[in-house]
Amino acid sequence: MNQGDLWLLTIPFGVQGSLSVFDEFYLHYRRHVPKWERIGHPIDTFSLLACVCITLWLEPSFYAVVSFVLLSVISSIVITKDEWVHKDLATPLEMWVHAMLFVLHPIVCMSIGIIWFLDPNHLSLKIEAALLFMYMCYQIIYWNMLQKDPLEN
Repeated sequence: MNQGDLWLLTIPFGVQGSLSVFDEFYLHYRRHVPKWERIGHPIDTFSLLACVCITLWLEPSFYAVVSFVLLSVISSIVITKDEWVHKDLATPLEMWVHAMLFVLHPIVCMSIGIIWFLDPNHLSLKIEAALLFMYMCYQIIYWNMLQKDPLEN
């Protein structure tokens, strides 16, 4: 497999990232975002970032792969935690976007794992980690420090 083929495995990153940006900057800006979501969304991003960080810090040995798979499963569960809140606040479009993100999440984790296994130093892993870190910082700063929600006291 050549380097160009591995870049094809990043397509799920782009699809997930695009949907997440649409959710964040279009859908969330149009409704009340309660405190639990303001805290929960950076946790979701961190859970995926933790998976990517494993690939940056460890070679794909047996125990590293087991750790990666475990973190991927945990991350795939963590991202569903807010749906009880969303069912009362979100539009049908936002619920569909979330469903797509839930479907894509394990696919993204698998793509990360395959790239890591085949080329532990692949640039896409570093780019994904950097983008996730910046996105998480934005979520923390904007929703918890800058944004003043008029509906919250």
